Amino acid sequence: MADDEAYDAVKASLMKADTTGKGHIARDVLIKILEKVADLTLTSPDLERFVSSTFGQEHVPIAAFLDFIFQRFPGLKGAQDVDLSAVFQCIDKNRNGFLEKHEVVAAANSADSELVHLCQQIPSLQPFLSVEKWEKHFLDMDTNEDGKISWFEFVRFFLSAGACEAQASEDADLVAVFVCIDKNRNGSLEKAEVLAAVNSDDSGIQEICNQIPALLPLLKKDSWQAAFENLDTNADGMISWYEFSTFFKKVCNNSMRV
Repeated sequence: MADDEAYDAVKASLMKADTTGKGHIARDVLIKILEKVADLTLTSPDLERFVSSTFGQEHVPIAAFLDFIFQRFPGLKGAQDVDLSAVFQCIDKNRNGFLEKHEVVAAANSADSELVHLCQQIPSLQPFLSVEKWEKHFLDMDTNEDGKISWFEFVRFFLSAGACEAQASEDADLVAVFVCIDKNRNGSLEKAEVLAAVNSDDSGIQEICNQIPALLPLLKKDSWQAAFENLDTNADGMISWYEFSTFFKKVCNNSMRV
């Protein structure tokens, strides 16, 4: 069964257990389902710890759970977060969270089997890691022209280029922002993650606000909490991809475009 077919089949099964009518499944029900399909080496307490630590709410959003399990960007079908993250980490040898020119050149000249495999998985990576073509793609990615590529710029480039089947440039912006804040990759933004972004000295945060000015209230110390509560329309203490994208598509309109 293809990945998309498996995703849809599992989603259809889980939706049958949705008693909320909002696309959520009770956490204890989800744990019982996982107990039946999980590897025998995983005990019930292990599964409970996993679900509780990754999805803190009593009713787990089914879409967020599936995006986490299938390692997808939230809201974009077929987009593999794990692949792009692995590529970024392979190139970022000094682990400073940016891709610098010398690192990209080294990667382009490398015979690293992992990078070769990832290029096969994501064909649009090949020009970026080509000795002859890397510089043009580097300059295209480096939207703030600071001579290095942030994770936000990297994700946004491949989404916009269609590498991950992005539907539009504003979708690419929103997904890139969401992924940058969603550190535990569970498909929801928790208060701790937003607060970490607010207190971060990462230049990528400022870059995000430059790209999408409407985000500024969510990422400012004096306004993030009120913005969080406005976004959290179902008051479950987390911002789902649906809540995030619905709010900003409505608020930003044409200002979403870079």
